[in-house]
Amino acid sequence: AVKVAVYINNCLPTRPLPDRTPFTLWHGSKPDISHLRIFGSLAYVWTAPVTQKRLDLRANKAVLIEYPAT
Repeated sequence: AVKVAVYINNCLPTRPLPDRTPFTLWHGSKPDISHLRIFGSLAYVWTAPVTQKRLDLRANKAVLIEYPAT
């Protein structure tokens, strides 16, 4: 959760640079935050086809408790 808080903080304007964000200065583009979700929300975990049988579900319901490290 701390990494997500730092990421979101870097996507917000700062007092010394009210019209820019640290993310914009570093990457040269606006941050895309459309992938962010609320912790505790419903999520679906994709199951790889190698481990699936023919009629198995392609995804399982889950609760978002953290983002993957990658």
